[in-house]
Amino acid sequence: MERLTDSKVAAVLKSNYEDLQGVGIKPSPDHLQYVRLAELEEVYPKLVGGIALCKELLRLALSDLEDAEDCDTCVYDSAHCPGVTGDCKFKWKHHDEAMQLLGEEKE
Repeated sequence: MERLTDSKVAAVLKSNYEDLQGVGIKPSPDHLQYVRLAELEEVYPKLVGGIALCKELLRLALSDLEDAEDCDTCVYDSAHCPGVTGDCKFKWKHHDEAMQLLGEEKE
């Protein structure tokens, strides 16, 4: 996503409006909005990266749960796994919600 603001301009505007507020002058709402948008644009890539990391960790956790030894003790083979119908007693209770967060179909 291309930025709508310039971080250097935002820093100058912020400094200016803080100085104005210090002497009792109300700063321009446009300047306040510009600075706030610039701050959000600074944080956005970190949030997106954090969400991607959380999703990857959730995928890994689901993979670990699916590879757990509980499936080895199940009487069903993979072709007849009750997990497909939602009746698996070894299925994580939050599996469907996790799949929804990951944007994948429920099993």
